[in-house]
Amino acid sequence: MEYLELGSLRTVLQGKRQLSWQTCVRMALDAASGLYRMHQSIEKFKLHCSIDSTRFLVDQGLRVKLGDLELAKTETSIRRTSATSQGSKKMPFISPQQLGNINYPYDKPCEVYSFGIVLWEIASRILPFRGFTDEEIHRKVCEKMQEPLPSDCPNDLRELIDECRAYDPFERPKAGAIVDRLKNILNRISTVTNES
Repeated sequence: MEYLELGSLRTVLQGKRQLSWQTCVRMALDAASGLYRMHQSIEKFKLHCSIDSTRFLVDQGLRVKLGDLELAKTETSIRRTSATSQGSKKMPFISPQQLGNINYPYDKPCEVYSFGIVLWEIASRILPFRGFTDEEIHRKVCEKMQEPLPSDCPNDLRELIDECRAYDPFERPKAGAIVDRLKNILNRISTVTNES
């Protein structure tokens, strides 16, 4: 067990520390890499089942790691579990499919949706759906209403976040594609920063 000094990603994002887009994308890449490793684990079809910004931990160097791995389950075992018993999920991170149908099976696209909300939180540094009731969040998500990204969010990052938060689960990228795209975004931002 590794001690990560800065606590949860949410704590870091809500803090006063200045974070450049380069740092935000690197943190997002670290988080996506943890998700990808889980989805590609030796035990096939493994899911975390509780993705939100409190499940990622941050060390002194602002490196992000996925925690609470003991919560992970296989897709097969999740199918034997009712949606109501997955009580650790928080409303803003639940996919539209699960909000609209309590019997909808939790799967990788649901988890990518949750991760898309984490990416949004990294970009905005705001709690998702802050100030809304569960009923209001349910209505907004099921009516395909997304919270806006900051105006200075890089376009390629904006596109990736919107794809992860897509209403249609078939439009959401797989974890490996998220990692690849974040690497490209980080390389582009790093090149622009070094040239400035």
